[in-house]
Amino acid sequence: MMKTAAKLLDDYLLRFRTPEEAAALFAEDGALELPYLADLGMPVRYVGREEIAGLLTRLLELVPDWMFRDREIVIDTPDRVMAEYKVDALTAGTRRPFRQHFFGYAIAANGQITLLREALNIVETARAFFPNGLADLLPAPIIEEQNKTLVLDALDTLFNKKDFDKAKQLWSDLYIQHSRHVPAEREGLFGLVRSMPDIRFEYDMAIAKDEFVWVHSRYTTSSAPAALIAVDIFRIEDGKIAEHWDVLQDEATRDESAGGYPMFGDAFPNAR
Repeated sequence: MMKTAAKLLDDYLLRFRTPEEAAALFAEDGALELPYLADLGMPVRYVGREEIAGLLTRLLELVPDWMFRDREIVIDTPDRVMAEYKVDALTAGTRRPFRQHFFGYAIAANGQITLLREALNIVETARAFFPNGLADLLPAPIIEEQNKTLVLDALDTLFNKKDFDKAKQLWSDLYIQHSRHVPAEREGLFGLVRSMPDIRFEYDMAIAKDEFVWVHSRYTTSSAPAALIAVDIFRIEDGKIAEHWDVLQDEATRDESAGGYPMFGDAFPNAR
């Protein structure tokens, strides 16, 4: 009796870790298709046992502990099967989790797979394999605008709203601080803000490029006679503020200004 589509799919999932054996389940001109790989800039169709074995070998290099589990049949006829199955392993390159819920549709003829078409979660794939996760899939202007929005929201959340719980979600727990005036790491920054309960942040310019955001800002507090005008530079990683540099000056009044123009906005502060 020739193997059904369901039996062939089960054998494929079981033998995946031995690419030549898994590829041998396909007809000579059988195909493995993963249409969503197009979003990653990869070929989506692999035809013939040699190409299929080559793809599986490459996938095992990327995820050495790749093993399918939790297979559930959704549709089952002798020559067609649709099933769901999962993978949960670490990638070799980033050491991030690769968690996937696959949907597979297989067609069989003469006891061989003629087509296996699989769908996977491209967002989770990007997070697992790419250095910047999903950001590496989106056009630069979109990412840069998102980074700028993140930074401005983070500064308002921390300095104006004093919402430290939310701020923890916006600053990396590995935050690097390059400022002369601000203590090291995320808790150093948060501790400084806690020590100045009336500190306020405002900005008049923000620019983003690649993973960096520059903000021209003003910080005021009753404990300082003059506001601080800053150019803050932030580096974003994995959707959080990961690193910070700044250049700071006391805000000049009209009498103190050598250049004759305000340092922030279009008006000088009141004389001190």
